[in-house]
Amino acid sequence: MDGEPQIRGGSGFTFGVGSKVAVLVDDMPILSGDAGRPEWGFVPVENIEQIEVIKGASSVLSGSSALSGAIHIRTAYPKDKPMTKINMYSGFYSAPEDDSALWWNDYPYIHGVNFLHSRIIKKNTDLVIGGNLNFDHGYIGAPIKGPFVEDTITPNFTDEEMRSSKYRINFNLRQRSTHFKGLQYGINGNFMYHQTNMVLAWLDDTSGIFRAYPGAVLQQLQTIYNVDPFVIFQSKIGVKHSLKMRYLYTDNEMSMNQSNQAAVYFADYQFKKEFNFLKDKSFDFIGGVSSQYIDSKANMYGGGTDDSTNYSFNLSGYAEVHKKLLDV
Repeated sequence: MDGEPQIRGGSGFTFGVGSKVAVLVDDMPILSGDAGRPEWGFVPVENIEQIEVIKGASSVLSGSSALSGAIHIRTAYPKDKPMTKINMYSGFYSAPEDDSALWWNDYPYIHGVNFLHSRIIKKNTDLVIGGNLNFDHGYIGAPIKGPFVEDTITPNFTDEEMRSSKYRINFNLRQRSTHFKGLQYGINGNFMYHQTNMVLAWLDDTSGIFRAYPGAVLQQLQTIYNVDPFVIFQSKIGVKHSLKMRYLYTDNEMSMNQSNQAAVYFADYQFKKEFNFLKDKSFDFIGGVSSQYIDSKANMYGGGTDDSTNYSFNLSGYAEVHKKLLDV
């Protein structure tokens, strides 16, 4: 609802509270550092292998944001044969039923292209490169003077500035060691530039329902990227060690003095082992340590002072036991 997941009656993102549904890509959270909400356009949709939904707070592995549940998005690594995929799409917005609400006189387009290339290099190196381009005319026009607009409020955007565009490219690089069996390491990255707008109120409920109200629309130039190094070791005795790290940077350059920047430093060490004390009585133990440091800057943090920086640090340990009790 309204771009946010609802799981068992629990909402997704709420202003001032953050997200109550954890969203993870390859076990790494994608919640922004400033507001704690997922950026859906940042998800590499061209390379999704599967999506898992956990309903309710049934797992401690997804962090405190998984109060209502968790959405795990897993990307695909290369198969035996190289693959290249290009997907182009196009569409348009239909005209409103009320002719007086139609504000555009050009073609209301939606254009885009996705691409993906994956291959195995020399049997031990996995490489995936993908990306997305999207251009959206939009169906909400720029603010104009309306019957309910005060004379002191002046429209400050044009129809052309209400259009949005997005450029994103991502990569996955994984190396499987030939010297130490069970050892793999690599780095993943995702980069996006997004020009869009945020409309907070419409001009009116009749002819101006598809136009923004002057002073109630924000222009946004968003730059966001992450770099994720990782090391995973699976031993012969069934013990798995995993160390995953992330640097996530978000720069929202917004109008009306609402710009903000945030940097997230995340690290997670996880230990997993299957214990077999008796026949058919095995269980899995998962434990680990997770830390997150956020450095966020915004004018709203200043409170009338020159210091517009906000810091946050979280260090936690977790443990979970998995045991299948019934064959159903």
